[in-house]
Amino acid sequence: MRPRSPAHGFSLLEVILALAIMAGAMVVLGELARQGLRYAESARDVTEAQMLCESKLAEFTSGVSTPAGSGAAPLESDASSPRKWLYSVDVSSLSQQGLLAVRVTVTKDAADQARPLAVSLTRWMIDPSASFTTQSTEDEYSNMQQAQP
Repeated sequence: MRPRSPAHGFSLLEVILALAIMAGAMVVLGELARQGLRYAESARDVTEAQMLCESKLAEFTSGVSTPAGSGAAPLESDASSPRKWLYSVDVSSLSQQGLLAVRVTVTKDAADQARPLAVSLTRWMIDPSASFTTQSTEDEYSNMQQAQP
C-alpha cells in the first residue's frame, strides 16, 4: 500500500468550516439586503409625502382652494398607489399684516405602524381675505419718495 499524500483532498473538518463561514456570510448579507429594502421603502414614502404636501400647498397658492384649518382628511392620491394618505392644514396669522403661515401635514394612514410617517411643510402666503387697495400702495410709495433726500 502506498502512503496517502496530504494534498490529496479536503478533510471533513475543512469542508464543515468552509460551509459554516459561507452560511454566516449569507445570513449577514441577507440581513443587510432586508434592512436596505426597508430604508428604500421609507425613503419612497417620505418622498411621496413631500410631493403630496407640495401639491396641496400649490392648490392653496394658486387659488384652486382656500386654506382653512382642518383635521385629518383623506387625500386624493393616485389610484395606483395602495397607500392611503391623510392631510391636515393649520393656518396661522403672522405679525406682518396680510400674511398667513399655512402648514400642511401629510401622514400615512397605517394604524399598525410603530413609528407612523408624518411630513409637514409650511409656506407663507398672502391672505386671500385681505384687501389691499392700489391707492394705499401708491401713497406709501410717494411718501417713501418724499422721505429720500
